[in-house]
Amino acid sequence: MDRLLGRATGEEDQADTGTPDLAAEVRLPKDISGTRRQTTSLPPAPRRPLRPSARPLLTGASGFLGAFLLRDLIETTDGPVDCLVRARDSHSAAQRLRANLERYGLWRPRYENLVHAVPGDLAAPGLGLAPEDRTALVRRLGTVLHNGARVNFAAAYGDLRDANVAGTEELLRLLADSASPGMHYISTTGVYAPASGPDPVTITESTPTGPAPELPDGYGQSKWVAEGLVGLARERGLPVTVHRPGRISGDTATGACQDRDLLWQLIKGCLQAGAVPDLPHGSTGWVPVDYVSAAVVALALSGPVGAQTYHLTNPDAPGLDRVFEAAARLGHGLRTVSAPHWQARVSAQPDNAAQLFLGDEGRSRPEAKDLRRFDSRRTAEAAAAVGIHQKPLTDEILIRYLTYFHGTGYLPAPRTPAMP
Repeated sequence: MDRLLGRATGEEDQADTGTPDLAAEVRLPKDISGTRRQTTSLPPAPRRPLRPSARPLLTGASGFLGAFLLRDLIETTDGPVDCLVRARDSHSAAQRLRANLERYGLWRPRYENLVHAVPGDLAAPGLGLAPEDRTALVRRLGTVLHNGARVNFAAAYGDLRDANVAGTEELLRLLADSASPGMHYISTTGVYAPASGPDPVTITESTPTGPAPELPDGYGQSKWVAEGLVGLARERGLPVTVHRPGRISGDTATGACQDRDLLWQLIKGCLQAGAVPDLPHGSTGWVPVDYVSAAVVALALSGPVGAQTYHLTNPDAPGLDRVFEAAARLGHGLRTVSAPHWQARVSAQPDNAAQLFLGDEGRSRPEAKDLRRFDSRRTAEAAAAVGIHQKPLTDEILIRYLTYFHGTGYLPAPRTPAMP
């Protein structure tokens, strides 16, 4: 079904808009430099040490991957974590973080005193921080995990720039003003344009990103530009590591998944229609969220930050056929039908989640097959060296994912009893 899927981790297609000169967007103010870390001297607060105990700073903790990063940071350091959260005050920010952890079954009572919410906004000037709050944050800034971004695959680059590009710039400025050991920037494999030639294209951690003009959506474009800022910061002596996850799937232990994903919408639509189109299924590309989070945290805390780049992908991701076989075992009746028949069934159900795959007159959107292949052995070896290994996505785990979504109500309940 590759031609039905046009995004690596997305929700919708981007509206047709003019693409800006992305290369011209890659510019970093001169004051963001490693030399500032040696020359900047902040005035000490009265009766307080200049450098209090350092704390990790996490952005994007209110999202899916962010919840697991927060859990793993706390469990690894056993100390408080600062979390920049878009909220009107500290109380509402803390409540938002707790609700997100509870949503994925990660909240523990002892986290009450370890999750330190910092109200702010990646899209606002100066991260939306008051001067005194920024100064205090700089003094205690430990390792920065920049996972926050506005994720909207229907939005144009200009709509995402403030949060995804300008927000990264402000965090690099924070890094330049501090004694932090460095930043770990969470990007995406979506900074690589889809490959549509006659042969597969192998991508490693050292493969140049882009080409920028061929990136298909505003989100990938904004992450590409933000990575450009990171590259300039590296050249100026700032310690930044880049992590590029692929399509993130659920927790292998609990099955907890995010439902804001194009592939899950396709799966849901097939279950609602009781039918699967007779198209080549292709790979899910899934890499478990618990592996991504554990690897990022372990690599971030394992030593000095350098100019490394890691790709968190799964060379053995299951095919969609295995997901549908697991669904059938749970009691979902699924017939394999012709693509036109499948389109007609989906079109006849106004609430079917796969409606977005239907274009004009009920025809599926033409999508070029993506021939990218990620060779991430160097990352896997680095993660293994710090004790992190990726679990295979067994049929049992796929059933766990489906069962989780049955419990949340995202997927329809099976119509017949599960197979033994």
